[in-house]
Amino acid sequence: MTPMATPRHRPTTDCNRAAPSSALAATRSAIVAFAVAWPAAGHAAPPAMPSSAPVATVASGRAPDAGGNVTAAPVARTRIALSHAADKRLAELRLRRLLAIELGRKVQLEHEQTGPLGDDLVQVWVDLADERIALQVRRMGRTLARRTVDISGYPSEVAARMVALEASEMIRVQVGALPADPCGTCRLRAQDAPSELASFAALGSAAVRFTPSGDLGLLAGPRLELGHQHGRVRQLVYGEWLVATDSATDTRWLGAGIGIDVRIPLGKTPTPLQLAVGARTGLAALRSRGAGPALDDWTATATTRVAAELALRPHVWLGLAVEPGLVVRPIDDRVAGFTLGGALTIAAGPTD
Repeated sequence: MTPMATPRHRPTTDCNRAAPSSALAATRSAIVAFAVAWPAAGHAAPPAMPSSAPVATVASGRAPDAGGNVTAAPVARTRIALSHAADKRLAELRLRRLLAIELGRKVQLEHEQTGPLGDDLVQVWVDLADERIALQVRRMGRTLARRTVDISGYPSEVAARMVALEASEMIRVQVGALPADPCGTCRLRAQDAPSELASFAALGSAAVRFTPSGDLGLLAGPRLELGHQHGRVRQLVYGEWLVATDSATDTRWLGAGIGIDVRIPLGKTPTPLQLAVGARTGLAALRSRGAGPALDDWTATATTRVAAELALRPHVWLGLAVEPGLVVRPIDDRVAGFTLGGALTIAAGPTD
C-alpha cells in the first residue's frame, strides 16, 4: 500500500498577509467619501444670512466688545491738564488712573492734553497754590465750574484720590447739565423778565428834625422818598418840607437829597420784622423869620438812619426811624453842629 503523501503547505508571505487589510482600508475610504459627497450633491447649502450687528451698531451708537456683547458707547469725553506744581504734587499718571476708575465707561478719559474740540468734550484744569488744588471744569457750551480742595497734610496718594473724587463729581454734573441757551443772556422771555416797576418802593414819612446847638428849634413835616430795590439794598432820593412847631417863629426848611438803606430780616417771627440801616445826605433851603435877624440861606446835612419796620400786609411796611446827623455847612451859630431827627414811615414796595 502506497502511503499517502503529506500535503505540502505553501508558505505565507508578508505581502499575502497585508493584502486583506489594504482592501478593507480602501473600502472604508470609499464609503466615507460617498457619505460626505451625497448630501452636498443632493442638497444645496443655505445662503449665508447678512449679519445685523453692523446695522445695530450704527443705529444705536454701540459697539460690540471682544466677547460679542454690545456695550454702551461713552456719552462724553474728558480731557485733563495739570500745571507743573500739581503734576509734581499729585502725579498725573496716578490722577488719571483714579479719575478713569471713578468715571467708569460712560465718560471717556482721553490720554492727550490737546486735541479736537466738540460739544461732548469736558475740559478739566488742575492747579496747585499753597497746598490748595484749584479745579476748573467746563463742558463746551456750559458754565465754568470752580472748586478748591485743601490737601495740606495729606500724602500724594490720598490727595490724588480726593482730587479725583471731586473732579469726577464735577464732570458728572457737567455731562448731565442741560444745553446752554444759544442766545445766552441776550434775551429774556417776557413772562420771565422781572418788572422794573416792581423794583421801586415809595416811602411816605412824617419827619421831625431838631438842632440842639442852633436856634431853629423843632421842625416837623412830610417827607417823600422814592427808592429802587435790588435784593436787600435800596437806593433812593427824597424830598422834605419842614416847618417850625413854635408859633413865635416862621421857619421853613425845603430839602432834597439821596440815600441808601440795607434791610436785615430779624429772624422768623409771626409778623415779619426787619431792620433798615442806612444813610442820607442832602441840601436844604432855609428861611427863618422870628425874634432874631432874618435868615435866608442854604445848608447841607449828612445823617445816618436806623429804622425798625413791621409788615402790615404784603409789600406794605410801617417803620419807626431814628436819624442822628451833622450839619455839614453851618449857618452862623443858628444852624450848626449836631442834629437829631426821627420819622414815622409807611413803605410800599417789593419784599425781596
